[in-house]
Amino acid sequence: MVISFLLDLEQRIELKITQPISTVKSITLGKANRLNDAQEQYVEFCKSTTPDLDLTNVSILLDCANGATYSVAPKVFRDLGADVTAIGADPDGININQNCGSTSPDFLAGKMAKGSYDIGIAFDGDGDRILIIGKSGKVLDGDDLLYLLTSASSHTSEDFQEKGVVGTLMTNKALENHFKDSNINFTRTDVGDKHVLEELLRKKWSIGGEPSGHIICLDSSSTGDAVIAALKILEHTKDQLFDVEKILHEFKRFPQTLININVKDVNEVIMNNSFRAALKDTEASLGDLGRVLIRPSGTEPLIRIMVESQNAEVADESARFLADLASSI
Repeated sequence: MVISFLLDLEQRIELKITQPISTVKSITLGKANRLNDAQEQYVEFCKSTTPDLDLTNVSILLDCANGATYSVAPKVFRDLGADVTAIGADPDGININQNCGSTSPDFLAGKMAKGSYDIGIAFDGDGDRILIIGKSGKVLDGDDLLYLLTSASSHTSEDFQEKGVVGTLMTNKALENHFKDSNINFTRTDVGDKHVLEELLRKKWSIGGEPSGHIICLDSSSTGDAVIAALKILEHTKDQLFDVEKILHEFKRFPQTLININVKDVNEVIMNNSFRAALKDTEASLGDLGRVLIRPSGTEPLIRIMVESQNAEVADESARFLADLASSI
């Protein structure tokens, strides 16, 4: 019901956009009212999602990407007791995501290396993506964060065994295997947080995300919210003194090789019998220790060939073999 409503709303909005623009006198538009305590309400709402979280004496380096979270995020974490140093918190209207935030994690990593912080947190400009950086400077993406939120070492996985987790076509195979070993249901969607949200609503599950850092926690919010995701991660790592890398010690991501190939006709390559047979053979040889993803570009004659394998050399050789074959068709 909810998914149907959202899709119908999206289609009606698209239809409105394609219609000729009409104008009316400003007096007929109504009046705007300012909600003066909106920021305070949001801060309190965020804190209410993790009522038992105490960040006293925790040192956090926070990169707000000169965007939506620049004012509220530092306040949320300071209210919970953290010692917060905020960077990327001086928006001027045009510097959003400019060499900072989750889309440029090297900025936060560089600052982490020059100070003494327990954890680094980076948001993107509109505040729906998050990346974490540990004490050693390792960048943790959305796959790492989903592992943190579901691993038995940081939080009981029993909550997810009757439900499940939603990832995308880009979710690392090692994370899928982790869910399988933990008896946690897992399903993939097309790339895009809107697809993750739709699947969560359809299955009535509560958590999902993408490697890019979109983490959706439907038990606390109706959509992706990076501040809430950060609080959830901190809550699930507090028993390990917020040492995110310690929890991830057993999580070994599969090496990945991605090759983009320009072709004359995308469909001709994908439907070619020799290519399909080679793809099938490659997938069979990888088994549960790898996977192949073929994604045609939606805007140009390009095929993206991605191979994951427990063995980096196998991933590279398999990707190059399929890429060479695609180029010859």
